[in-house]
Amino acid sequence: MPTELRDDLSGISGIDEQQTPPPSPDDKTEKERNRFDRARQEITIQGLQQDIREREKYASRIFRLVVCWLSAILLIVIAQGVRWPWMSQYIGFDLPESVLIALVTTTTASVVGILLIVTRHLFPQR
Repeated sequence: MPTELRDDLSGISGIDEQQTPPPSPDDKTEKERNRFDRARQEITIQGLQQDIREREKYASRIFRLVVCWLSAILLIVIAQGVRWPWMSQYIGFDLPESVLIALVTTTTASVVGILLIVTRHLFPQR
């Protein structure tokens, strides 16, 4: 160690002494800890409230999507099945049976899949 640095450090006393912390925190430390804990609890509560609001919003949106989707399929099935003689000259709606079956089965699978994915994400198991 250079002599200049040794001379500078020699004037500092108590560096090598180990100090033990007091057995209990002082009042200022305790107040700061309580303030920090309170702020952390408030942030946690705000986060949980935001999660609940977002879950409600997205659950409502996915429900409306599923209702609209299934309503459209229902209208297609009704249009396929209902035959009005006076309307046949204006509306010619005739899907092959294989297309109708494919439409209904893929739609059912898609709706169930979307519902499962969204509900598992929005409402996780705890």
